[in-house]
Amino acid sequence: MKPSIIYGYHPLREALRADKLSLDSIYIAKQLKEEGKRTKEILSLAYMKGIPVKRIEKGELSKMTGVLTHQGFAAKIEPFIYTELNEILAQSSPLTLLALDSIMDPQNLGAVIRSSHCMGMKGILLPTHRAAHITPTVIKASAGAVFHTLIAKVINLAHTLDIVKRKGLWVYGLSMDGTIPLFKTDLPDNLVLVVGGEEKGIRPVIRKRCDELLFIPMFGRIESLNLSAACSVAFYEIVRQRELKC
Repeated sequence: MKPSIIYGYHPLREALRADKLSLDSIYIAKQLKEEGKRTKEILSLAYMKGIPVKRIEKGELSKMTGVLTHQGFAAKIEPFIYTELNEILAQSSPLTLLALDSIMDPQNLGAVIRSSHCMGMKGILLPTHRAAHITPTVIKASAGAVFHTLIAKVINLAHTLDIVKRKGLWVYGLSMDGTIPLFKTDLPDNLVLVVGGEEKGIRPVIRKRCDELLFIPMFGRIESLNLSAACSVAFYEIVRQRELKC
């Protein structure tokens, strides 16, 4: 498989900090000063891992990455390696996972991965079909959080939810038309939170697997939060309740 190109300071820094990731080579724009804080950090991390660094023109970086938002940093890396479902489920309790149903937008996917990592979710279930997958755009939107997140690609999300329920996890959906307010729910320690795309939400076949359908109460005139913001609210509530139990 051909190596992928990642770009941006944060994604490159997190790729260098990740344990199980192989970088082929790093590219830094000549226009960036070597004594600059970010450049020094990337050069130091690359040196510690023995990864060659090439200084090239900013225009060459733009051609290589296909974007102008590379911030002067890029790298060739091996294709993203997904985690096996069994490995995710083998983690210790409390085990809180995120299942994504029909999330097609790579920016949304990256933002959600970033939020889930910050709030300590232990894994993400990502369908093989009708879904965005891990690409350089997703990596950039996640600020490199994908490199510290266990992500399983599953062929049939409905069947996978049946499996996790048999393993003792509860499945709660987050939907605008949910029946129970998020903040009035006693969230279990072992939980799969299911979210759907912004346009159609959670598909009926997936809703049938949900033990509860939750909603976030709104107090303004706008109908709903965007996907990333809604997930962040839900993640924080999970963490808040868990901390209260300690």
